[in-house]
Amino acid sequence: MKTHKFTTTLAALAVSCVAATASAAPLTAGMQIGIAPGPTATDDAGNDWNDFASTNTTYNTIHNLDGVTVDGVSVQLAGGGINTAGEDNWVGLSTNGGSAPAEFVDSVTTDLLFNPLTLTITGLDPSLTYDLYSVSHGGGSAFDSRQDTHTVTGDVGYGSSVVNRGDARVNGTFHTFLGVSPDNSGTIVLATTAPSNNPAFNGLLINVVPEPGSLALMGLGGLCILRRRRS
Repeated sequence: MKTHKFTTTLAALAVSCVAATASAAPLTAGMQIGIAPGPTATDDAGNDWNDFASTNTTYNTIHNLDGVTVDGVSVQLAGGGINTAGEDNWVGLSTNGGSAPAEFVDSVTTDLLFNPLTLTITGLDPSLTYDLYSVSHGGGSAFDSRQDTHTVTGDVGYGSSVVNRGDARVNGTFHTFLGVSPDNSGTIVLATTAPSNNPAFNGLLINVVPEPGSLALMGLGGLCILRRRRS
């Protein structure tokens, strides 16, 4: 009887440990994190974006697109203002697709952050690299035919990307920064500016780049599955 109780207790403890750890996970290669102002519409595949309702705030609970909280990752918004008027800012992405990742098309947002803004992402793994895609579609036709500049800084400056908001709305274009490495403290900073009018920020997708070794293993796994199917 005592043995049965002990075994049951161990089983219950194991279940509770799994439940406690299932809601949070360390940042790993292959993860995706989506950041956007205001509410986003989640697609059937379950792309789960982090929705920010205010500026000059630090958000300490960040989850990946699967809805799992990523341990230690925080996002700070400094400057700017938020527009929750619900205009259709993503016309090009939702209708034409452009060259935007599918995660943008599937998780359409209608709100934006405007005015110069600094978005600081901390708690990243400095040993990994990241692909960043940011959108500056603006807040409707009044924002068209304007230029936005997004700049990314990590272990070095990754230059500035300039996008015409009118073209972005029609063609689904966006700012792209590939192979970004954080600084030694695991920080990447995205800054938005505009030469003639308020810069706009509608969303940022962060892809944690798989390491070459992981890609090779994935390829081998696919070959093994293919060989099993053929046999």
